[in-house]
Amino acid sequence: MGVEAIKLDATDQGRPIYESLGFRPEQAIERWSQVSSSISPRKPNPSESHRNELDLEAFGADRSALLEMLSKRGTIYENPDGFLFSRAGRATGYLGPCVASDPATARSLITEWINESAECGWSWDLLPANKNAVAIASELGFVRQRCLTRMTRGHLLHGRNDMVFAIAGFELG
Repeated sequence: MGVEAIKLDATDQGRPIYESLGFRPEQAIERWSQVSSSISPRKPNPSESHRNELDLEAFGADRSALLEMLSKRGTIYENPDGFLFSRAGRATGYLGPCVASDPATARSLITEWINESAECGWSWDLLPANKNAVAIASELGFVRQRCLTRMTRGHLLHGRNDMVFAIAGFELG
């Protein structure tokens, strides 16, 4: 099928099963949550080609089909240096993916979206190796709730984790 790499996010219980199938640990993934209150969301102004370019640089793979699917499930908020998707979740609103060229852009996107949103709580999955993402989550009152391990099988994808401030979710990557 031409798939060069597969990634998944495993619990501690699932990790040995995936390792027996040839997956290897890549990095930690953490769910962070926050309770907030706000007003109403701003209308997004998406730029699909620019968004896909930023995402390709950050993740090292073409995820345009995933981004297109997510755009139909939620809202996109962006500026020239980054983007943030949000969608309704089971218990809270969900932020992610969020890709930004620098921490200030990510902080601005996330802060403005939370402040302008009607949701009363948020969850967001981040790579703790991106210390700037952890700092932003902490500054905004998010608390780590759950840890998983990102596992991979196949070729290594060379992206830029420093640009990844939120993933699409444990179920999507």
